[in-house]
Amino acid sequence: MIMNSINLAGRLTAKPELKYTEKDKKPMCRFSIAVNNGIDADFFNVTVFDKQAENLVKYTDKGDSVAVSGRLTTSSYEKDGVKVTSVSVLANSITFCSSKEK
Repeated sequence: MIMNSINLAGRLTAKPELKYTEKDKKPMCRFSIAVNNGIDADFFNVTVFDKQAENLVKYTDKGDSVAVSGRLTTSSYEKDGVKVTSVSVLANSITFCSSKEK
């Protein structure tokens, strides 16, 4: 049973850009989505790897709707002597809900 699971549907806040991991040169994409919460929007940072990252960059643009399934991850760092913790989504599945074919 998977306890750490999240499903979100929202719009891309910017055009996704393909990058590669330093160690093994694996395709990756970090992006954010705006999820309507009924009053305004919540913003989530998402990371995806391999073919899904390549397809996201190839077939989507800013404002397109996507559905993301994955798990939450946390990281922390120190900035100006203050510990900062961030939460993001590591996607294992992305569904394109609206996009333009290129």
